[in-house]
Amino acid sequence: MKSNPLFATMCGFTEKIPSYRSFARFDQIMTTNGLWEKARLLVVEYNKGEGVVETNEEAAAVDTSHIEAEATLNKTRKTCSCEGDCDCPKVLTDDNVGVMRKSNAVSYIAHKLSMVCGVRSGLPLTREVFKGNTPDGKTLEPTLETFKTEHPEMAEQLSFILADGIYQTPENQKVTKDVLQAKLVAPINPRNRKDKPTTARGIEKINRYGTPICISGHKMELRGSDRAKGQYIYTCPVFHPNGSPPKIRGVGGLIYTCPVFHPNAKQEGLTCPLANHAECCNGAAQGRVFRIDFDQTPQVDVELPQHGRTFEVLYSARTIIERIFGVLKDGYSLRRVHKRGKQAVEAHVDRCMISMHIMANMAYYQTGKANCGWTRNRLQRAN
Repeated sequence: MKSNPLFATMCGFTEKIPSYRSFARFDQIMTTNGLWEKARLLVVEYNKGEGVVETNEEAAAVDTSHIEAEATLNKTRKTCSCEGDCDCPKVLTDDNVGVMRKSNAVSYIAHKLSMVCGVRSGLPLTREVFKGNTPDGKTLEPTLETFKTEHPEMAEQLSFILADGIYQTPENQKVTKDVLQAKLVAPINPRNRKDKPTTARGIEKINRYGTPICISGHKMELRGSDRAKGQYIYTCPVFHPNGSPPKIRGVGGLIYTCPVFHPNAKQEGLTCPLANHAECCNGAAQGRVFRIDFDQTPQVDVELPQHGRTFEVLYSARTIIERIFGVLKDGYSLRRVHKRGKQAVEAHVDRCMISMHIMANMAYYQTGKANCGWTRNRLQRAN
């Protein structure tokens, strides 16, 4: 309130801002009675009615992030008023924290937040708070159930849920279909898979992501699938299948295409030595066409293969939720929570979401476009 006069004015404090103690007392009353959650739902519904949040979204993004906790792991406190040591039961000071490991060298004592947002609106819609060490893949079902309960009309419109590779499991695919009748769009998570050698002509191996690698070291391009035969169809990334490149005649009368100056090359900078081209493609102008059975690469989603163009276009919209987390943490104080317990963390997240929706509403009325940012220039334009 004090650092952002525009926000204070939007909240109705035009003359005097209440003291910190007043805000703390108000916050405690709202948290204890679960009123922050109700306020969040009202603000989101209001923005949906005003057109700030689009309700006809075809795709939504879901992801998790950590909120640093003001707590010590497994620290307990007494529940009695006894002086000194006693046998009275003790409870954890914060039973919702856990160790969240970002890498082998970085870990946090934190809470885990799962959130859903529309990819076009770019505003958070639903949140769920979990213990810090909860696996990301286990957070999907409760989050989608909450989203369906809070926004049933949007849930009916959704066709795709965009998520990170950690969510890519058969169980989560089934959960998404059962809860929302939607398709989970997530990249391949190779987990413990390894590259597999193959005896196919011109193909060196199938890598751990299910992509054929030719003897020149190039990844083959997925062109489609043959559902009748249960096969994926891959083509050469150097020689365009519909091109008519310049030809040269080599030893034995074989016809080769130029690996360097091909005018219709699919990927710039890729070349194929003539010897490899002869071994792999027999000099075919369109390059190698390679078929592989579905069951040889179970990590690839048959319904929506991750190596195809359709998947790339859909999945490119998922980054919006990463930006939302960044804005919430850097601009709305979501990075760390200073109270303990799941209820207090949920209230903290609700307040951050309410603030973002208020700012987006301001921007929408002044500029005609929702803006969830917080920087001074954006706020001045929104005002």
